[in-house]
Amino acid sequence: MKECPPNALSRGPGGEVFIADTCIGCGNCERNCPYGVISMAPEKPPRMGGGLLWLLLGLGKAPGERAPHYDPDARKKAVKCDLCKDLKGGPACVRACPTGAAFRISPEELIANISNERRPEL
Repeated sequence: MKECPPNALSRGPGGEVFIADTCIGCGNCERNCPYGVISMAPEKPPRMGGGLLWLLLGLGKAPGERAPHYDPDARKKAVKCDLCKDLKGGPACVRACPTGAAFRISPEELIANISNERRPEL
């Protein structure tokens, strides 16, 4: 986090790392992340309103047109999972998991669960 020139990285109260919109795309966080979870991705182009604006005003991408190919020279920004911090229901991956195999618990709760497990005797 100390290698981020615009201080775009911050840590939440639960220890989660968040990336602010002030990211300049320098790539220091990607190179220095000890967990390898930060990557650089092209910025999304502004939306033009989809098919309706194209149909009515001739603006934007026509329905059915393919997205442009990847441009390696496009400006990039740091991205990582933010645990769906802005969604009231919590992480979407947890809610969408059909088997219930994905779940989120705090590190303290995980350690407590591990220490309370009974280990089989050999």
